[in-house]
Amino acid sequence: MQRLYTLCEAHLFFRLSMETAVEILLVSIQGKSKSLEQNVYKWFAREKPALDISFNRHLMTALKDHPEELAKAIAAAAGNDHLSSEASRAEDVVKALPPPRLKFDLLELLASPGDCRLVAEQLDVSAHRFMLAARSRYFASMLASPMREARTGELPVQTVPTPSKKSIQALLEFLYTGSLTASIESLRPADFMDLLMVLDEGGGENYLQLAPETYTSLRRKVEGLVVAKVDSKNMWMILRRAKLLKNPDISAHALKKVVKKTDFEDAESFQQWCQGRDQGLVWSEQLEVQLLQDVLKQKCKQQQKLKQKLQKRVEAWTLQVEKPFPESSGVYNCRGRRYLLRSDTAVGSACANEIGSISAIFEEEVRVKSILLAPLDRFGPDALRRAALQVRGSSGTWHDLGPLSGQRQRVQVNRSGKHWRLHGFNIAVSIFRFRLKSHDSAAAPDAP
Repeated sequence: MQRLYTLCEAHLFFRLSMETAVEILLVSIQGKSKSLEQNVYKWFAREKPALDISFNRHLMTALKDHPEELAKAIAAAAGNDHLSSEASRAEDVVKALPPPRLKFDLLELLASPGDCRLVAEQLDVSAHRFMLAARSRYFASMLASPMREARTGELPVQTVPTPSKKSIQALLEFLYTGSLTASIESLRPADFMDLLMVLDEGGGENYLQLAPETYTSLRRKVEGLVVAKVDSKNMWMILRRAKLLKNPDISAHALKKVVKKTDFEDAESFQQWCQGRDQGLVWSEQLEVQLLQDVLKQKCKQQQKLKQKLQKRVEAWTLQVEKPFPESSGVYNCRGRRYLLRSDTAVGSACANEIGSISAIFEEEVRVKSILLAPLDRFGPDALRRAALQVRGSSGTWHDLGPLSGQRQRVQVNRSGKHWRLHGFNIAVSIFRFRLKSHDSAAAPDAP
């Protein structure tokens, strides 16, 4: 009541003007609101309305039965220095408001014995009929019917599997207070999924028939909390339940986690991976087939994106030729790397008749699994066999990667580097292609 009284005083203070000030002062005197009365005097001291003859006449008429307050008002309106220095501001009035207690009072109500119960196997949670009926049309209809639930106050929770007690308590907290502040820290991901199962029974929407804004607010909040807590320990449970709920957002997030954390690639390995896992009541052959299809599709998409990404990286290097052989038929030292990425051995790059190098320089360090090399027809196998395949280390030192046969050859490297080269006397090459390794060790194909 104190907060309500103070709110009323604040409302009147915000409406102070030359037209309303006298009436508000009279109301504060008659209502014995000393705080509002003092604030009106301070407002008078700041605005100095005594210069307005009609205001003075109105003031004296209104307060003729309150001579003491009239004297204070006249002194304040004339610009009393003491009151003027203490003139109230709107923010001061707001700060004077006592903190709200409604939420705490509603939590105390929730903790008190109720007149109905939400029940299921190994579940019994007390609640209050008036609150459930006010917040949910589903409960309102059940409590208003002549059926056994209304007579006994036992409201069945029919969600399968039976939701946890914490999830029901969290639901009630939100229905009572509009937030999950008190219970959020104690809830596990399984409790949040239980709460969503109660909200969207059987894959529907708003099964409890809450007000649309209430339902949307709670559902989005819980979905965000679930997504933030998906990890390798709970991802399967969350994915299975999200599929049953037909919740695309949580399903997509959990599916990405499953694909990232598991290593099966076909139906047989999928079934072997799932054996012995705690599937509980949220499992069926149909659901297993759906999950297998979703997981394999996601793995294919992931691999395709990875290949595209690595394909771009495998071609993202710059050709640099030291002591280049003059441009002529089949020798393209000055036209970039594109001829070295082809399978045509009649064209490529070559150095002059002296010591030089043919370098591939990436924009950033890459992990190379292997390098495909082939001789340039015009110069023959010896021009490639004479070359040393090297990578530049972080210290600037060149490291040899093994001898070359002079024929078409894939050299296994398994090294990281940014600058790679063929170095030697009178060397030439027609194919210079890299196969990179991703972070999860999946190899990308050579450039076409």
